[in-house]
Amino acid sequence: MVFNIHPAFLSPGRIYIYMKSKLYLTAILVFVFGASYAQQSTGVVKATLNGTQFVFDEERGSILSISHPATGTILQSSRDSAGIVDLAFPVKEFEPLRLASRFSKNVQITKGNGLVTIHWAELGASRSFTKFQGKVSATVTLKEDPDGQSVSMSCTIENQSDHPVPQIVFPDLSGIVPFCGVEGTEFRTGGIAIKPFVDMVVKEHDNFYAINESIRWFHYGFVLDGKNLVIKWMDIGGRKGGLSIFSKDWGINKGYDEGVFLRLSETSHTLRYMRTVNTEIAPNASWQSPEYILTPHRNGWAKGIIPYRLWAQQNFKPLYPLPAHVRDGLGYRTIWMRNFFYPKDPKGNNFRFRDLPKVAREAKEHGLDEMVLWGWNDAFTLPLPPPNPFLGTEQDMVKAVADCKKIGVNIAPFRSVMITETASKYGIEPNTEYNYDPEFVPELNPRYAVAGKGAAIVPSSNKLWQEEALTSTKRLIDIGVPSISWDQFFTVGPGRYLDTLITQIRKIAKDKDPQSTFSAEAGTNMENEYSFLDYTWNWDYSDGCDYRALISLLPSPRINLNIDRSVSEAKVGFADNLYLNIYPRKPDGVNGSDYISNHPVLSKALKQCARLRKQFLNYFVKGTFIGDCILSKNCADAHVSTYVLPKSMLVIVINTKDKKEITFEGDVEPWLKSATGRYTIKQYNDGALVKTTTLGKSQWIQKTPVMKYLDICMYELIPE
Repeated sequence: MVFNIHPAFLSPGRIYIYMKSKLYLTAILVFVFGASYAQQSTGVVKATLNGTQFVFDEERGSILSISHPATGTILQSSRDSAGIVDLAFPVKEFEPLRLASRFSKNVQITKGNGLVTIHWAELGASRSFTKFQGKVSATVTLKEDPDGQSVSMSCTIENQSDHPVPQIVFPDLSGIVPFCGVEGTEFRTGGIAIKPFVDMVVKEHDNFYAINESIRWFHYGFVLDGKNLVIKWMDIGGRKGGLSIFSKDWGINKGYDEGVFLRLSETSHTLRYMRTVNTEIAPNASWQSPEYILTPHRNGWAKGIIPYRLWAQQNFKPLYPLPAHVRDGLGYRTIWMRNFFYPKDPKGNNFRFRDLPKVAREAKEHGLDEMVLWGWNDAFTLPLPPPNPFLGTEQDMVKAVADCKKIGVNIAPFRSVMITETASKYGIEPNTEYNYDPEFVPELNPRYAVAGKGAAIVPSSNKLWQEEALTSTKRLIDIGVPSISWDQFFTVGPGRYLDTLITQIRKIAKDKDPQSTFSAEAGTNMENEYSFLDYTWNWDYSDGCDYRALISLLPSPRINLNIDRSVSEAKVGFADNLYLNIYPRKPDGVNGSDYISNHPVLSKALKQCARLRKQFLNYFVKGTFIGDCILSKNCADAHVSTYVLPKSMLVIVINTKDKKEITFEGDVEPWLKSATGRYTIKQYNDGALVKTTTLGKSQWIQKTPVMKYLDICMYELIPE
């Protein structure tokens, strides 16, 4: 008998035998060969959890693929680059050493009912020449979440070696593809949105490899600087769908949660997502991760954020309801009364206490019901100094605050005591310098300036500092100044730090004035700040900032947007429900040194926005903000903001280009359901109802009237 099997015929499902023999021998051979093939391992383990399919490397345990009907393939990776858990394990011979699933063998994968467990008895090392005793084991559990949509991931590390583990990367999702297109796939968190497959491509110009464009770090820090996570939620995807991820460890973490690293591979052109925790797992100790929730979803990020919103609502425990004027108002006014670094300088006043009622009346005309005072006393000092004498007396200040209250504007003096020049009396050596003045060269931190030298009170549990901060603040409250704007609000509690002090201060202030406010420069992440703040006073850096996901979550605090003279930022900020911080400056002057009336274009825009907010206030206060997720296609000519109530929807369209008609396309049904499939559409031009039409299907194509640059057109949709 002679037979040949061509190698090309050996693919699964295509086994052919070319032979010179009898037919009965052919049948026997095909049967035997087929049985042998069926016994071979495919090299992968597949599991579907709440509709999401995971494909694991059978030998190493890494995630090779993630897909979902709503999105298609989300992640696709090779065996050598796939991930799920990764540890730093520095040894003398090679400090960059990693222990990770991709270097491991003989993993144990167990599938149960809605559950997958992956266990590595010993995580493999990235180098074989290194020396250490013992091993590090890991277990990852994936399970179906009770919401029927999401998947829960958690990890346990057991350090049975003679070295500590200083860093954990989990989840480590390597191989994310641009499943909404290269241009349409975004990475979004509470404060920023980028297009990683565009923005992270390494440019042709020379750049040090360790900091080039292919690496982005989103960390915890000052909340609104456009680079940080802000909240423990992120989404990657686009208009057709995405993948949202958040961690169930509200507020403070065990260990130091460093944030998220993204790396775009120049080889595979895929993205690696690394959630990184810096801690120390000592020898013979263990570590347990928080629970991470992965939610594949249809439509935009506003669908993916729903599980996190439900989690946030369970943990959101505000000390007090949001004061009505902050809840309903367009924004607040900040004035810089004088430079506070040099209190003996008679020059440099922009406003005195006697000017405050005039500023308040102007603010009220522009929809601003709150005013923050900078430079009213000598900052960075405790006990809190009295008002600067060049501005007036303490009695003048108290009278001005009362007069402004009668006008309908609440006054909140800004105070800086977290970094103090008197640090040495609290046992802390000055370690920072921060100083600015228009006559400096340069204006910020010249090398010879030492007036701003101080130290941060860390931890804020220092008893003497807390006593002086409380006593000084209580005195202000007692004399009739109960509202406070706090510089550098670092909540790192709970139970014995700044949260305890602020809880005492807020109670004293609320007993004095139930409508008193507490605002601050939020300094960690909003999960820490939510319960304490009515609104934020943060320096914002508008390039790249995108706070829409943050604003969609909870009713407070109101998130500030600083407006010097920009009409476009004021109108977009109004549309997105930001709390506008208006502080125009004189030419060549400092922030907040001028009257709004000296900027007539800005003045007109603010009055328009205040009027429209009042007209449609129910949407801004009670609606769910979904940004531009109503759109099914990008609308490059306009900024689109949408608010959804149970029985109606408001869509705000602002022309951001030249004068023209704007056409946009949306999908209504995912956000506002109609039993008949029909919707009434009311069109408002600058608040005036100009047209009522009917939409007979979910797909909505709308052409606006001719709009000039920054014109506002609104559409109200009501199910029939």
